[in-house]
Amino acid sequence: DQLAAAVSAEGGTPLAAAALDRELLPVARALDTYRQRQNAMLERERAFAANLSHEIRTPLTGIRTDAELLTTLPDLPAAAIRRAERIIASVDRIEALAASLLLLAREAAPATQQTLSLASAIASVWESLLAATPKPLTLRLELPAGASVNADPTLLALVLRNLLDNALRYSADGEIVCRLTGTQLSIVDNGPGFSAAEIAQVFDRFFAGAHGVHGLGLALVRHVCAACGWTATARNDAAGHGEVVIDFAGSLHHT
Repeated sequence: DQLAAAVSAEGGTPLAAAALDRELLPVARALDTYRQRQNAMLERERAFAANLSHEIRTPLTGIRTDAELLTTLPDLPAAAIRRAERIIASVDRIEALAASLLLLAREAAPATQQTLSLASAIASVWESLLAATPKPLTLRLELPAGASVNADPTLLALVLRNLLDNALRYSADGEIVCRLTGTQLSIVDNGPGFSAAEIAQVFDRFFAGAHGVHGLGLALVRHVCAACGWTATARNDAAGHGEVVIDFAGSLHHT
């Protein structure tokens, strides 16, 4: 029982101890060796992701700078300017993808805790997304006054940005609804919703569903929520539109 509890517990305390029965000692030593191999493998993967992210940024910065300079050249044809702008947008997407992969490789533990207005956090992210991707969509907030979340501002913004960006991508017009019920925040888009097969896999990395590849957005949402003690689930609302629900559990309160 003590060995089983030690295996389940977090921490680097060796399992093999002199007080163990002779029959259990080889098992404990084997588990220690296995744990060390697993930790070494995780560290190698994290180091590789960090190094790759760093190495990619240098050439991407050069490509982006050259493309920006092209757009400032006098008498440059409009078609060339559009191509340079597409290059800039592509570089930004690659950098965002590299940053997402790096975050997934790390623990994504909250660096700080602040009391944040949920309505203000959602509105801020929505404004920046809509400015970058103009669409005939409106945001409807159904949140009690004073609803606040005790969270890391960066991680909360990352969750909201990915959820709202996902809702924007699958909605052509109409409303995006953010509704708070108890400790659960639901974000409902105006798109075709999830198929029955998709709901179980939408949080998987690069899952290809009926409406295209979902990429890393929802995988990041689940990763960050797990690190913050929240949960993320997907479903369809009564009208058949896609809905993602974040349960903030003990992090949400009213001021």
